[in-house]
Amino acid sequence: MAAAIGAGLPITEPTSNMVVDIGGGTTEVAVISLAGIVFSKSVRVGGDKIDEAILQYVKRKYNLADWRTDCRSHQTTIGPPIPG
Repeated sequence: MAAAIGAGLPITEPTSNMVVDIGGGTTEVAVISLAGIVFSKSVRVGGDKIDEAILQYVKRKYNLADWRTDCRSHQTTIGPPIPG
């Protein structure tokens, strides 16, 4: 809920908002509407595994030797929550 408020999402409106928090070891997802959490789920797949999956994909697609140093900077560039 705090992430949705901090991102300026209209949590009191009769529309739904999905918030995804990707941590190092877990990912948490919540759907918020009318100032309440409608659904929430936590899974044990986090940023470390997601980083590795992105790394392997980019290495295969673009035939790159090592993209690991850039991966973290791209994640922080596109990672902040953006109201949709």
